[in-house]
Amino acid sequence: MGSKNIFYLISLFIFTLSFLRLFEGIVKRELKSEWQDWKREYSLIFAQSESLKEKIREKEGERTLFSLLRELTTQKEPYLTINRRTMTAQLKMEDKSLRTMTFSIKGRRAIAGEMILPKGILEIKEKIKETSLFIPDWVYELLGQEIPQDTSIRKINHALGRYSLSLGADICLTGRVKEELPEGILELICLEFTDEDIEAIYNTLKENSLVLFF
Repeated sequence: MGSKNIFYLISLFIFTLSFLRLFEGIVKRELKSEWQDWKREYSLIFAQSESLKEKIREKEGERTLFSLLRELTTQKEPYLTINRRTMTAQLKMEDKSLRTMTFSIKGRRAIAGEMILPKGILEIKEKIKETSLFIPDWVYELLGQEIPQDTSIRKINHALGRYSLSLGADICLTGRVKEELPEGILELICLEFTDEDIEAIYNTLKENSLVLFF
C-alpha cells in the first residue's frame, strides 16, 4: 500500500511539473504575442506620428513660401520664380508675369539624380557674359588622350551659353550647355534655359535681384 502511495505521489508530482511547464509555455507565448502586437501597434503609431510631423512641416514650409511670394508681389523690382515640380520659371514684376519659361537641370549631381534645388529665396550674386570653361586634365586622361599644353585648346567658349547668372550655393542660371562639354565636369547645378530665355533673364534682372524657389 505504501509503495502505491509513493508511486501516486511521484506521478502527481510529474503531472504537476508538466502542467506547470505547459502553463509557463502558454503564458510565455501569450506574453510574446502581446509584446509583438504592442510593438507593431507602437511602430504604426510612431510611423503615423512621423508622417503627421512631416505633413505639418510641409504645410509650414508652404505657408512660409506663400508669405515670401506675397511679399515679392509688393516690390517694384523684377524677380524670378522657379517651380521645382513643373520645371518652369517666370519673370515677374509685382504680381504680373513678364515671361514664362521652362528649364532642365545639368551637372554632375543632376546625373546622380539628387534632389538638389532648394526651397526659399536666393539672389543674383553675379552676372556673367560670354561664359567659358576649360576642360580639366582628368577628362583627357579618362579618354586616353594626350593632355594639351596649349590652354586655348582646352577652352570651350560659350560653354554655358552666352549668359550665366550665379545664385551662390553652387547654383547658376545658364543658356544651352555646349554638347561637347562633358557634363560630368560641371560641379555647379545648372538650370539650363534656351538662349533666348536666359538673355531675357540676364537683361531683366540685376545683381541682388531675388529668385524664389518653391
